[in-house]
Amino acid sequence: MGPNSVVAVVVGAAGLLAIAVGLWGLSAQEAAGKLHRALRATVARAQALLSLRDALLSAGREAVIV
Repeated sequence: MGPNSVVAVVVGAAGLLAIAVGLWGLSAQEAAGKLHRALRATVARAQALLSLRDALLSAGREAVIV
């Protein structure tokens, strides 16, 4: 194995590593997006429940229409 073939192997390995890291990055970005959407939905649900609680507390003995 000559020096040129060693360089070719190193360059090939670096290229494969770059592709693998790029694919991992896309996967991580997609997972982060799913988590972000789930967090937004949870926050919206919590805000709605807090609004309901506030309406019930402020209504006292009156009927509350939801």
